[in-house]
Amino acid sequence: MVQWIFLVPFTIFHTRQLCKNRSTIEYYEKANYRMGGGSSRDIMRSKYFNPWDIGTRKNIDQVLGKGSLWRKLMPVGKPLGDGSSFPINSYAYDTLGADDALEEF
Repeated sequence: MVQWIFLVPFTIFHTRQLCKNRSTIEYYEKANYRMGGGSSRDIMRSKYFNPWDIGTRKNIDQVLGKGSLWRKLMPVGKPLGDGSSFPINSYAYDTLGADDALEEF
């Protein structure tokens, strides 16, 4: 019984991280990311903050691989990418770039 008290929240937390394509470090360090000009708005609350969030289904495929649920849960086969470059959400990337340009102005 005690193990379920820890296992269920752990599973929920990491499933959410997987769906958002965000690491645990990014989650805990979000307080360090502030919008410019001393604003108190947390940039992590912006829907455009994470340019690697390409949608729930594609995020899961990036982490666990493509194919059936059984293949995703068994760690066999080659990864999708090369491990150093990842697909990005171009709209989020462009929006972040536009926000940076406005701050410099």
